[in-house]
Amino acid sequence: MVWLPLVFAFLSLQTVLSLTAPSLSRDLPAVEDEKLLALCNAAEQNTYLAVRFGDDYYTTFDYNVCYPYKIGDKVAQQAFFCKAATCYNNANEDCTGGSIPPAPIIIPTRISLPNTADFIHFLGQGALCHANALS
Repeated sequence: MVWLPLVFAFLSLQTVLSLTAPSLSRDLPAVEDEKLLALCNAAEQNTYLAVRFGDDYYTTFDYNVCYPYKIGDKVAQQAFFCKAATCYNNANEDCTGGSIPPAPIIIPTRISLPNTADFIHFLGQGALCHANALS
């Protein structure tokens, strides 16, 4: 359980960096966030997340639907949470295998999370997210 505080510290650092110093926290300019937000806004009401996989594949995810961190050979590179979510990282890409860490991660709205140094795979292979009161 020593790693649990490290995971939360890293996510907090990523969140602070994405809010205060975009050029330090991601490879792409704020235009990418605007593109992902537009994608989210054009989607269904239950959509909470827009993701860029690799360099060229964009998609959205709805609450209570598995969000794999890899689709085909493309790894999630940028995730934009257009709505708040409570997420559980899972051991497998189909969101099975148990939660890693065994506690939810609460993500506020309009947070952009880059996958710096492929960090996302340290958390698992996919996430299942639900709406929360912060939405």
